[in-house]
Amino acid sequence: ELLAEAVELFISHDYPRHFKTIKGALKNGDPDEVASGAHGIKGPAASLGATALQALAARLEAAGKENDLSAANETLAFLETELELFKNVSRQSGLLTEEINNGSNIK
Repeated sequence: ELLAEAVELFISHDYPRHFKTIKGALKNGDPDEVASGAHGIKGPAASLGATALQALAARLEAAGKENDLSAANETLAFLETELELFKNVSRQSGLLTEEINNGSNIK
C-alpha cells in the first residue's frame, strides 16, 4: 500500500510539477531550470525502481547542465513516453487507481 501511495504521489504531483518546470525552462531558454526540474524527477524515479525513467531524467539533467537545449527537448519526448509506460506497468500491477489514471493531466 505504501508503494502504491508513492507511485500515485509521483504521477499525480511530483512529475507534473517538475515536468511543468522543464517545459517552461525550455520555452524560456533556461538550461539551469531544465537541469533542476529533471533532477526533481530523477530521485523519485530511482526510489520507485523506474530505472528507465531515472536514466532519461539523468540525461535531461546533463543536457541542461551542458546548456544543450536541443538535446533536452529531444530527451523530454522520450521521458514523456517512458512515463506512459511506467503508468501502464503500475496500472497492470495494481499500483494505480483508475482515478489517477484518468485524472492525471501533465501536459
